[in-house]
Amino acid sequence: MVSFIIVFNRVPPSDFNIKNIPGTGNRLDVILRSILAVLNSNYYNHLNPQIIIVFEKHFNKPKTLFIDPSIRLNIENEFSAALFFKKLLKTSFESSELPENMIIEPLSFEDLILSLKTTRTLYYMHKKGDPLSVNPLQTHNPAFILGDCDGLTEIQEKFLKTLNIQKISLGSVEYLTSQCISLLQYYLYKTDFSKT
Repeated sequence: MVSFIIVFNRVPPSDFNIKNIPGTGNRLDVILRSILAVLNSNYYNHLNPQIIIVFEKHFNKPKTLFIDPSIRLNIENEFSAALFFKKLLKTSFESSELPENMIIEPLSFEDLILSLKTTRTLYYMHKKGDPLSVNPLQTHNPAFILGDCDGLTEIQEKFLKTLNIQKISLGSVEYLTSQCISLLQYYLYKTDFSKT
């Protein structure tokens, strides 16, 4: 399975204006566009990617949302994604409000990474990482760690360094989170990664 881990270090308000998400949602639009980059990808059926979103600060304690590839969400654009998340935020992601196979767990960023490290090969997307073009991925079960618009915190980066999580880069250009996801999916499809 391919997973995209998006770490959100901001607090998105549940009363954001869906007509002005970047201005009122405390950059929740980063999450929405990243989800759309996966769900609306031409390679979705080929890769069957999982989306993992870590909310480090929204709740009293961190929580992590897992969106499995078997889910068929009725989300076609940023507006419909905003409506969907607005409802979830108002209910604090109550399990009864979640679609089937969408799970919320009381996991912090560090908890999540430690739980995945034994079964997945983790990669941290960073502009100063090893170029993907000359460092091909060596596993068929990768999980890519991406920051929000602010990137990971210094503490989070130091934690990944203690675990020897490899940094990889898509090149010298600094991409948006959603753009990174789109480019990674293209790369994985072109290399026929899901079948290796």
